[in-house]
Amino acid sequence: MKRTPAVAASIAIAFAIGLAAWASPILPPKRVISDLTISVANVRQVFLDIKDLPEAMTDLGFKREKIFEKWSEQLERSGLGLVQERELAPTLVLVPTIITDSDAPGYNSFLLYLAVQQPVDVPSIESTLRLPTYSDFVIGLESDDTLQEAIDIGLRQLIGKFTLQRRLAHVYWKKYLKDK
Repeated sequence: MKRTPAVAASIAIAFAIGLAAWASPILPPKRVISDLTISVANVRQVFLDIKDLPEAMTDLGFKREKIFEKWSEQLERSGLGLVQERELAPTLVLVPTIITDSDAPGYNSFLLYLAVQQPVDVPSIESTLRLPTYSDFVIGLESDDTLQEAIDIGLRQLIGKFTLQRRLAHVYWKKYLKDK
């Protein structure tokens, strides 16, 4: 008769596992995607705005037009259309910055900032403003010898991550948010 507590515990554990397995489909999904990412879930077109490159980037051989061309191709491959007028779609903005410091010769800091600007209702001022709803960045400190490669990798990472997150957010939106 000493097995009775062990049998009872086994039955209770089996019941709890069964209940959890049965209940899991009706529990709300755990939020795994940020609001920033969800904000681009249903974006189908963008206006691409590559801001002027700093002189240090152009000295390394980067050209605004070439970045625009590469990013346009990647956006189109991911299913995003490009529009010619800012007012027709959310704006995808790239702001590149390079900072040199005379106290650290041979080294440069860089920041590649990406944002999606969309119309957002702001109830406190009863107005709609065009604000960043999604943003990401790549930052680095590189020697003169590795700066060009680091920036090139950063540019690819930014656009690749954006297109991936937009697709993931769209799937999440369709499954959990669309009909709510």
